[in-house]
Amino acid sequence: MAQPAQALLTTWLDHPTSAFVEWVAHHRALGIDRIHVFLRDTQEGPPPLAAALERAGVIEITPIPFDAAEAAEQIRNAAIRAAQLEAAEDNGWGLFLAQDEYLLLPRHDSLAGLMRTLKGVHALSAPVRLFFVDGLERPHQPGAVLADIDHRAPDAPADGSGGREWRTVVKRGLWTARLPGYPVGPVKRDLSRLRWLNGAGAPMPTPRGDRTWQRDAAAFEDTLIYTARVPVPRVETLLLRAAYVQPGKAQAMPSDLAPLIDAARANDRLPDKGLERAAQPRAEQIAHLLALPEVAQAYRDQCEEEEARITVQTKRHPLWKAILGYVDGVPLPPDPPVRGAATVPTAPLDKPAAKPAPTAAPQAAAPAPAPAKPVKEHPHVPDAFARIATAPPPAWFAEIYPGGDRQGSFVKLENHALLHIERSPDTLIVTFDNISNVHDISFGREPWAYRFVRGGGYSHFAIIARRKDWYRDTQLIDELHRLTERGVFARYKKVVLAGTSMGGFAAMAFASLVPGCIVLAYSPQTTLDQDLVPWEDRFGMGRERNWALPHSDAAFEIQGAKRVFVIYDPFFEPDTRHIQRLEGDNITLLKCWFAGHFSAVFIRRANIIKPLFQMVIDETLTEQSYYRLLRDRRALAWYRKAMEERAIARGHDRLAARIGPAFQRVRQQRAREEA
Repeated sequence: MAQPAQALLTTWLDHPTSAFVEWVAHHRALGIDRIHVFLRDTQEGPPPLAAALERAGVIEITPIPFDAAEAAEQIRNAAIRAAQLEAAEDNGWGLFLAQDEYLLLPRHDSLAGLMRTLKGVHALSAPVRLFFVDGLERPHQPGAVLADIDHRAPDAPADGSGGREWRTVVKRGLWTARLPGYPVGPVKRDLSRLRWLNGAGAPMPTPRGDRTWQRDAAAFEDTLIYTARVPVPRVETLLLRAAYVQPGKAQAMPSDLAPLIDAARANDRLPDKGLERAAQPRAEQIAHLLALPEVAQAYRDQCEEEEARITVQTKRHPLWKAILGYVDGVPLPPDPPVRGAATVPTAPLDKPAAKPAPTAAPQAAAPAPAPAKPVKEHPHVPDAFARIATAPPPAWFAEIYPGGDRQGSFVKLENHALLHIERSPDTLIVTFDNISNVHDISFGREPWAYRFVRGGGYSHFAIIARRKDWYRDTQLIDELHRLTERGVFARYKKVVLAGTSMGGFAAMAFASLVPGCIVLAYSPQTTLDQDLVPWEDRFGMGRERNWALPHSDAAFEIQGAKRVFVIYDPFFEPDTRHIQRLEGDNITLLKCWFAGHFSAVFIRRANIIKPLFQMVIDETLTEQSYYRLLRDRRALAWYRKAMEERAIARGHDRLAARIGPAFQRVRQQRAREEA
């Protein structure tokens, strides 16, 4: 019986390059004994290099659904699926990395050794640092990229402005959901204390998450573990990536690459030879992999393909000369000679001069290759039933399945799902998902506000989103119109539409389908149509959708609603500009200071989201009752910190100093009242 893996590494692999062999070798050298790769299901089978590695038992492969319109989200999508693998077993460790990210252990030879040293840790967050190479303009050379990588960019400031990322090693079996940077959601089992450490082995700041960590320098410490991201090994490498988007065509350079090139050329780079520590075992692993004949042949083929693609791109790419510093068609002086050989030989990954015969595979002293493991079949779409067969059904399914107590329906569309549960004949709550859970593919996924609606005994019509499209989908809109014509909404005495952000937009945008409805929208957008809101530069995926479809401007879809409650932060300008587009006597604007774009989260943290929603349903919510409820935010640490920061930013240091003690008095009074 095979032993369970000590460490599971998962990744999203769009198009493997020859450097993938080095990526695999690097992490095997750190003792990671299981590597699982997610690929797009639109491919005709795995790419040859990945297929050869799988047939050799080096990696595992699972095809997953791919949406070209959300290509930038595929790493996130893959990380969400990785959580299912991490949760399947209670032993060992799990980690998700992108293809240009390499785990570094400054003081240990293996990941398992580090985790044993830390004793009883449940999560260990490694900061991500950008690494670059000197001689950026030298031609792309297929194969290894790490030998010359010895500088990194300065750390982003710990001021909350963003730009800092983490990758987190997790104890397997604890979490069922993760993002690329860290696990999310509740822990599966009760723990007396959750030990979540930073890259130096000290407790990670709480609350645990990006918003907190961006403001705390301790969250970015790295004496034990960190992640090296190598986004630009060579400028030509960027052209190679563009060539894979549309082979043989000249591609526009993505806008996010220009800052990376600037950072790679900047004078403030810092020396960092962290990648050298694993150089020797990495070279041994490379030699082992390329001693496998099929892997070696696939690697050589990949090198040749890259050279051919680079040749096409350097001739056709419209930005090539500008990127490399050409002036009026005259190139700059030639680059200095390439530095001497690396400390550890990387000959097996040198660029081949010509395609060698199969017998000319690189020779290196290496242990005999392990026998190839049997390879499973690759269906076009993975069989989900094997994964969920033993899982308990979601609560909503238990209500409407053939033996359930409720009438209802579930309609699965290509990018959305519609769930209808009939409980009360009088009141129907219509909810729309927001962008935070659109990629949740778990069997137990619940619609937004499901438990609250069920607890109140109300009927529920939920629109469940599977992508960040702001519900700009012809199939969905046609289905909602069909249901409206059938009178599904009209048979209820009261209909309440609710959602936050993207869901808040939808609650307003589809209000015209239910005249006389009530709307509750947290931090909504009115539209992402650039002709109407040219100043809106957030939500790139949403802006790219078809805004010529019906229900695309919420400001003009709410005129027939009975009441529209909009909750927003007046200090947060991007949302406020949308609110300024709303007009009508049926609209009640409710301010939620210091919430930013997260008014629903803020309201929930203040423990008033349920009574607020109930008052909307009961039609008892007024501005006065809302602001009485909102007084409970005074005990919220989020609110205190935001007030202090605003006071300091406006030069009121003495006022800022008084906020903390006042906050403590409020919390003490609250504790006495609850006692």
